[in-house]
Amino acid sequence: MKTGLIIQFHEERQLGVIFVDSAIGERYFFFANKVIGGGKPKVGAKVIFSVAARPVQPGRMPYAINITIVEPTANAFEELTKISESLKGLSSLGGGQ
Repeated sequence: MKTGLIIQFHEERQLGVIFVDSAIGERYFFFANKVIGGGKPKVGAKVIFSVAARPVQPGRMPYAINITIVEPTANAFEELTKISESLKGLSSLGGGQ
């Protein structure tokens, strides 16, 4: 199981992206029907999930499944600020471009 934060959710399309704050900044695509508990997905919600055991095509994100919303109203601003800061650090690893 992985722990992450919903960073995008499109209500009308019922799909979104989960970010896992790791050394490489992992991102996972999900469909709302893969949420099995904890309420409806919202940006800023903390979640736990599994990763689908299917090959990932180049240029695509792996799929998150069996998603449970742990904190539906996490402090989204604080969490997203932390993620933004960690991503700024990663961009400097690419030669400062």
